Amino acid sequence: MRRVNEAVSTRLGALLIVAAGATMLAACGDDETTGPEQPTATAYVVHGINGTDIEASEALPVDVFVSGQGCVLEGVEFRDIEGPLTLPADSAFDVRVHLAADEPCDGDVAVEATDAQLQQGDNVSITAHLDAQGSPTATVFVNDLSAADGSTKVSPRHAAVFGPVDVVVDGSPAFENVPNGASGTAALDPGSYEVAIQTPDNQTTAFSDELQLDAGTLYAVYAVGSVENGTFEVLLQTLSF
Repeated sequence: MRRVNEAVSTRLGALLIVAAGATMLAACGDDETTGPEQPTATAYVVHGINGTDIEASEALPVDVFVSGQGCVLEGVEFRDIEGPLTLPADSAFDVRVHLAADEPCDGDVAVEATDAQLQQGDNVSITAHLDAQGSPTATVFVNDLSAADGSTKVSPRHAAVFGPVDVVVDGSPAFENVPNGASGTAALDPGSYEVAIQTPDNQTTAFSDELQLDAGTLYAVYAVGSVENGTFEVLLQTLSF
């Protein structure tokens, strides 16, 4: 794999700290311990950055090195959704994130981080994406898996280079003026729905499709990429509740 240049490495720092933290905890999850049961959290890692938007390869692979664990993850790429990871909660950790190179964890260091944590019982999707101005960032989206007998849930998540949007379900706004980095969750009857992502003035439709939503499933719909660059797309994550 080729290395990404130093400028790209610098721009990636903001997002990689969070994704790296979740990955490290996955490696620690299999450690055998004695004594009282340790508190845990659950996390998924969503790679939502098309590298071409920041002058890199589309896949934008990264490796993760963890103190005391070594190189725990190699080649996480755009569109990958990793997990579920059962993580120890309330535990601080240190990580280094490397841009992928010929040797695992031997590429340029994008960021070094300390003292990242999750709380007991959390269920989250840690999402690397671009903000509304096109700069790398990371957002932690909460996965609402609470009981909703006979219902389905949809959770649109705005992670694209775009201003506020409306999420329209069967022709009616379900979520309005959703900014980058925000999300919402709605419980619906199972069935087929026409879902669209539009600007609030209805002048631009970035996405429109028919989705079949089944009972007992949370559909997390991530809008990623850039409409202007032609890289806009939707990533789908499904979780049972």
